[in-house]
Amino acid sequence: MTNAEFRDLVEKCLEGSATPEEERAVVDAAEASPRRARFLRLVVEFDASLHTLRWDPDAFARRVAGRLRHEGHAGAFARRLRRRIEREGAGPGFRPRRAASRRLRPRAGGLRSARWVLAAALLVAVGAAALLLRDRGPGSSGPHRSQDVAGVAPPGEAPQGGVSASNGLPRTPVLVERGRSPRPPTDADQARDPAGDPMPSSASAAKTPAAPSIPQAMPGTASAPAHTTTVIARVESVSGDVSLDVGGVFEAVEPGLALVSGRVIRTAEASRCVLRLLDGSRLEAGAATRVSVAASDAAGGPEDGGVLRIDLAGGRIEADVARRPDGRSWVFSTAHADAVVLGTRLALEVDGSRTRLDVRHGRVRFVRKTDRSELLVASGQYAVVGHRLAMGLMSLDDRVRPVPAPPPDRALLFPPDAGHVDVKLRYGAKGDGLADDTDAIQRAISDHLDTFNRLIYLPNGIYRVTRPLEGKSPDGRYHFGMQLVGQSRERTVIRLQDACPGYQDPASPRAVIRTAVRDGLEGNEGYRNAVMNLTIDTGRGNPGAVGIDFLAQGSGAIRDVTVRSGDGLGSAGISMRRRWPGPCLLRNVLVSGFDVGIDVAHREYGVTLEHVTLERQGTSGLRYDENVVAVRALVSRNACPAVVGSGSPSLLVLLDSRLTGGAPDGDAVVVDGGAVVARGVCVAGYGGSARLRGDRLPPGSVAEVCAGLPGLSPPRAPTLPVEEPPELPPDDPASWERVEGTGTIAIQKAVDAGRPVVYLPFGQYWIDRPVRVRGAVRRIVGMNSLIHPQPALGDQPVFRFESPQKAVLLEHLMGSGWIEDASPGALVLRHVYGFAYRNVKGCGPLFAEDAPGGPWILDHPQKAWLRSCTVHGEDVAFRNAGGALWILGYRTGGPLSVAETTRGGETEALGGVVYPSTRVPPDRPMFRCVDSRQLVAVAPRSYVPNGIHRLLVAETRGDALQEIETPPMPIAHATIEPDAPGPTRRLMPTPSAQAAWDARLLDRLREAIASGDRPRFACSLVGSDVEVLDVDDRGGLSIRSGAASAVVPWTPLSLEDRRRLALAVLRKGVAGDHALAAFYHLAVGMREMAEAHLRRAGSAAEEVRASFR
Repeated sequence: MTNAEFRDLVEKCLEGSATPEEERAVVDAAEASPRRARFLRLVVEFDASLHTLRWDPDAFARRVAGRLRHEGHAGAFARRLRRRIEREGAGPGFRPRRAASRRLRPRAGGLRSARWVLAAALLVAVGAAALLLRDRGPGSSGPHRSQDVAGVAPPGEAPQGGVSASNGLPRTPVLVERGRSPRPPTDADQARDPAGDPMPSSASAAKTPAAPSIPQAMPGTASAPAHTTTVIARVESVSGDVSLDVGGVFEAVEPGLALVSGRVIRTAEASRCVLRLLDGSRLEAGAATRVSVAASDAAGGPEDGGVLRIDLAGGRIEADVARRPDGRSWVFSTAHADAVVLGTRLALEVDGSRTRLDVRHGRVRFVRKTDRSELLVASGQYAVVGHRLAMGLMSLDDRVRPVPAPPPDRALLFPPDAGHVDVKLRYGAKGDGLADDTDAIQRAISDHLDTFNRLIYLPNGIYRVTRPLEGKSPDGRYHFGMQLVGQSRERTVIRLQDACPGYQDPASPRAVIRTAVRDGLEGNEGYRNAVMNLTIDTGRGNPGAVGIDFLAQGSGAIRDVTVRSGDGLGSAGISMRRRWPGPCLLRNVLVSGFDVGIDVAHREYGVTLEHVTLERQGTSGLRYDENVVAVRALVSRNACPAVVGSGSPSLLVLLDSRLTGGAPDGDAVVVDGGAVVARGVCVAGYGGSARLRGDRLPPGSVAEVCAGLPGLSPPRAPTLPVEEPPELPPDDPASWERVEGTGTIAIQKAVDAGRPVVYLPFGQYWIDRPVRVRGAVRRIVGMNSLIHPQPALGDQPVFRFESPQKAVLLEHLMGSGWIEDASPGALVLRHVYGFAYRNVKGCGPLFAEDAPGGPWILDHPQKAWLRSCTVHGEDVAFRNAGGALWILGYRTGGPLSVAETTRGGETEALGGVVYPSTRVPPDRPMFRCVDSRQLVAVAPRSYVPNGIHRLLVAETRGDALQEIETPPMPIAHATIEPDAPGPTRRLMPTPSAQAAWDARLLDRLREAIASGDRPRFACSLVGSDVEVLDVDDRGGLSIRSGAASAVVPWTPLSLEDRRRLALAVLRKGVAGDHALAAFYHLAVGMREMAEAHLRRAGSAAEEVRASFR
């Protein structure tokens, strides 16, 4: 049977005039020839689709007939097909005829009869015409060649009519459009060609430069289509049931299929599909997935450097994105977020009300659609966004990793004449665990509460107490400066008597140690209170006990301390609920037992915790309310939440921590108010990593999260590496060098004596020239002595460090004046109060702990790590010119700027309280950054008019200056890197401009509806695609989704909804429509797409730009 005979029999079968023998001959011929079988399937399915359409068949028939006339096919088959469509589609008598297609189904050839929708009809018609007219069409000669139905030559054969000989593709990557749906265009449709440029004809296609090759022919590609669209990818492999969604009707997908812009791929359960894009990128759709790939709605397809958009409606995709030479980005979009990438390996999953992004390699900017908050997801991280989910970065590696190791325990020994107060030698404390040592220790404290605060020293032993040890003088007046120092952490124990009276009521808790402020138990003058190098044991049977009731401001520390309950009972290990705690430092602390491990309250002034371990708590490990808590290296081993926070002005910074234990239905971190910045937090055993202001993070390790903060969310790098201060080996007090005298000469003589340790016996010292720290000295112990700079010193430093040692430590010293660092080794300042710091070129790293004073001036490149610093002044607290400055926990007072970063420096200042308490000049920013990088998390506080900085940051890059105003709440801010894919700051339209453009969009909607269109867009209020039927006088939209209809007011529509509406009414090439689209793209932060529309907006482009602040 010849092809012509086979064609005639098929036509007779379709018309119902074939005999049973002729029908059998058609089936036999199809079973014998795969090419004829495929042709028969296409024709039968096309015939079936003409008779089963659910919309108006008359209109459909007219469109298809018009398309055939436009294509200009003169073959007999095309003419008869056109006449039949016009005849049968002309009136109400048009009805399905299923008999022919049913009889023509072969016995065993895999032929299926599917109901094609509008998008398949044109491809079948043109493809069938191309096949049947091949031998009789103009220019044909010779015998019939083996060629695909749609006119594509098999691999390796020379194609005809504008088809590439290497791969069977047209020289321009174009494909026949498989029909057009009568629905209004969607985002994907609008994305193909916003400029409305005419598609290439067969003649122009032959002149177009070759596109990236695809290894094999794509069935369905035509040599010279008249209606074409961009080829985005081809199907590389298929497993299971995979279909192409064309207007709600599904076509089976086979390997080699060319995928055009906007087409939707669906995979069934246990199925997968791999796409290879023209730029070499690979996209794999997993089971139960719906995904489409489209050229940008503003920049064209991949061949002209446009943005590619992948829309994931559900399921999971994995992508290996090739970096494009033009640097243009990809956008992966779901209902919850957009992921903007340049080149990476990633996986994206939509599951109900959330979207998860996994990044295997590279970096991806992840943008939440509701508020355009952004994350920068790096290699080895994932992020989850959705309803009631916090936006945060999680680690793909959920192994519980060790936190940075705490410093080792050390024995503290002093020379007998150092000026400390030994409670055994001077006050008769026994320390044997039997005698009641309460009175002896209290007398030692009370006798030395003065402005200078001696160290109260407890040698090794067990000191039994029966009532609180308090910071009060012999006359009963409370005072600051209580400093208890033990000989060793494990062997110096203050132990509360078991079942001690006064400690039995949890509702009226009572402390073992209670610090004070000037003239009271509450206030803001609790200077230099400290508990160091010992253990507090609350015994057994004391449910109302508190280990340490701690209050300190500006300076103060709990360091190298264990607080434990013998039976786990007790109100709190460390309580800081009296007004107003902080700034103070808790470092290398273990709390075991109690209802709450550490309890912090009130708005001021910030608490810093580092290397803190919490275990066996009953209700929470760390609890805070309204205050600022900066935490690093927290270890929690608890069944209860590790951290519980509340209060709208609060700020939690949580870094490099490990939270284990938990319960399957519990969360490691629970914060009901305020802001959170967390990074590098390993979580194991809990049902959720965190619940932040009602939004939950999934279980796993938190790479980075920023919740409840305006501005960037979370802020980006610099993420500076954190180093621990060097620990110096202990030295025998017999080898220490004593300062004999009270002036500069005496101190310099001791320094030059060649001993490793120099100590200043407790007292006062007058300095009239710089003390040069050099030679063998590696430690200077001040014993809380006071330094007085003399007028002759001028601007010279009090101490100039020039030591060649690897590290030098200065500790327990008060005073004023400059410390100048010229030492090539590390300088450690610990419990040093009142000094300012500056460096010189070539100096080594700086470490400071509990060091109020300042300013801190790094005029030369240097690495510096500061913990718990308080600075008051008029100019700037921290100046960093080209260095790397890391600050954890700080407070500033006065109208000064907090930090100034210049000359390419990097500053990371986390957990700060800015409290000017006076008027700040309106042109003085809180932070200044000039061609540098900085990351800050800060809580502003103000109780006077104009008592806070008007400007949060003044950032200069090149000649451009950007100023950001300060919000009245905790805030995080990061500089913008011009070479990274984001995040970008979102431009905000002025209110008047917003109203004007909204009015234009409503007018354009009315115009489109009046012309017969039904604009269609994805409405976030409804959660699905809707058609707009009408617009009332107030801007209310009458919409329809399926069989349901409703009226949606204009005001609740988000900017994202309005952007989609602008695309739905876009007439490509119309400047006003492109201006509308550009405005709303800018309003939602999609600058790259907005710029492409602005290029087509003509004179309206400047009006769009002028609409934004």
